[in-house]
This record gives sequence, structure tokens and C-alpha cells, in this order.
Amino acid sequence: MSKAGQEEQKRKSRPPPRGQRREAYPGEVKLRAVRLHLEEGYPLETIGRELGVSKNTIYLWVKRYRSEGEEGL
Repeated sequence: MSKAGQEEQKRKSRPPPRGQRREAYPGEVKLRAVRLHLEEGYPLETIGRELGVSKNTIYLWVKRYRSEGEEGL
């Protein structure tokens, strides 16, 4: 991989600057994460690690799903 390619890879893997958000996950990804937790019993930590988000984010998706259904995601 070229030097420029390596730098681009590093830049993409870093978290965004404070106050900026990453791109939103599609609803299908959120729904799959929620179902992995609720229906298959996967821990929030495991799902979050695989997606690159915090367990708190997954928890919020689950909470929103419980109160609003799929439309909430």
C-alpha cells in the first residue's frame, strides 16, 4: 500500500473530532443489532465491538426499538 493509502486508512479509522458525528448507521444495521441482543442474547459489548460503536449506543437503539418499534430506528 502506498504512503498516501496508509495515511487515508489511518484517517478513516480515527474517531471524528469532538462535536462531530460519524455517518449514521442504516436502519437495517440497527435492527439487526437490536435483534441480536433481544432475540439471540448477544451482549451489548460484543455487538458494539463488532460495529465499532459503544455498548451505550446499542442500548439506546434497543430502548428506542422497545418504545417506538422499527420506525424508531
